[in-house]
Amino acid sequence: MIADVNPDEELNQLMQQDSSAANVVQAGNDDIDMVENNQADKENQSGVNLNLSSQDLLEMVDRKGLYVTDKNTSKRVDISTGHEAYFALLAEDMFNIANSYSRPMGDVHNIFYEVSCNRDKLIQVLDAQKKDSKVDPATIPRWQTLEDLALRHTEDTPSFQVVLKAKGLDEVNARKAFLEI
Repeated sequence: MIADVNPDEELNQLMQQDSSAANVVQAGNDDIDMVENNQADKENQSGVNLNLSSQDLLEMVDRKGLYVTDKNTSKRVDISTGHEAYFALLAEDMFNIANSYSRPMGDVHNIFYEVSCNRDKLIQVLDAQKKDSKVDPATIPRWQTLEDLALRHTEDTPSFQVVLKAKGLDEVNARKAFLEI
């Protein structure tokens, strides 16, 4: 089992204690649920075939020296399945992105969710937020909780229509697919 942790606080503490802390991977509740319930990766909508075997993922984690720690005991937890390895690698990627953009991990995770866990859009948002960027960050569709809630209503409701008008049909359909509505 992978323990729930606060990536910002826990990772900062570990970095002070251990010079190899960059290899520590922490998982949140959503990741834990997906791993434990053996759910498929619904976020990969890029069309690129990313089908790696569980063994491939486990070998990648081993090569990189990644590990997970239990929040309560601070002990290492074995990564023993392909899903756990996938999320360890994803967490490492998010950690590296946060560091390269000098952003808190929580901000990167929030933006990642707001762009339907699309890594390319995450990078576009972070690039657009740079001071020297010529791209307006507002041009990259991001989703808020109230908009997600509006998508749960029938299409004839005013709230759904407002979101549809603001985001467009393609973006609404993509978000509904992401949210599994």
